[in-house]
Amino acid sequence: YALGATGQMMIPTAEMQETGTFMGSANFLPEEVTPNKFNYPTMNYSVDMSLFSFVELTYRMTLLKMRTYNGRVGYHNQDRSNTIRIRPLKESRYFPAVVIGADDLFTEKATQYWGDYYGVLTKTFGFCKAGIFIRAINRLSRKALLVVFVILPLFAVS
Repeated sequence: YALGATGQMMIPTAEMQETGTFMGSANFLPEEVTPNKFNYPTMNYSVDMSLFSFVELTYRMTLLKMRTYNGRVGYHNQDRSNTIRIRPLKESRYFPAVVIGADDLFTEKATQYWGDYYGVLTKTFGFCKAGIFIRAINRLSRKALLVVFVILPLFAVS
């Protein structure tokens, strides 16, 4: 399950794609990973562009299940959202990479299903990467909070 931007599933990392990278994706989203307003599975599709080594932009469409004027229920509408990620500090021998990001930044508040502001630190230690993810806004309830997740995925670093 992904929102189209660089990261691990629905958890962002401070890693960025190489300059000039253009990616597209389509994802199935079960009900469990969607905002509370969604009481059905859906899907999204997106394009992601890395204009520079420190900026990444994502444009995403999520299918909305609705009832039409003649009573038919189906995926007849889409929610547009976007992500911007900026990396002010690249990973070095002693310091982690730092990324500041915002999801669904330009959408009106009534339909800001994926809205989030976050900061991420990622550091490589030999054969694994460690990350700290700090979320400033809870996308489901829209209440301000501060949540810290420590992520220690183990995988080979090439």
